[in-house]
Amino acid sequence: MNPREDDPLKFAVAVKTEAELMRLPAPGEQDPVFGLKRSYLNLLILPCRENGFRPPVKSFVLRRTRARKGVRLIEIASLRAYIHAQMEAANNAPENPPAPA
Repeated sequence: MNPREDDPLKFAVAVKTEAELMRLPAPGEQDPVFGLKRSYLNLLILPCRENGFRPPVKSFVLRRTRARKGVRLIEIASLRAYIHAQMEAANNAPENPPAPA
């Protein structure tokens, strides 16, 4: 059998897609996309005092029906938007902030 040039499986494997979600890294490890540690990601995705109980980055737990544990997945687009917003804020901040009075 000769492989067809228009084989859809061959096309699907050749097309690279960007992941939409990433798994929260294991304790002591960094995420493979941005290099952020788990503890910092937890501050961004879980409601806590540091973020005013309103997490700036979207995440959810994927679990089976009636399961107590699951996998925490982070939306990469949301994390990327948060990082870009932080970059913009840093770029727009004055270089020499006024001295406290």
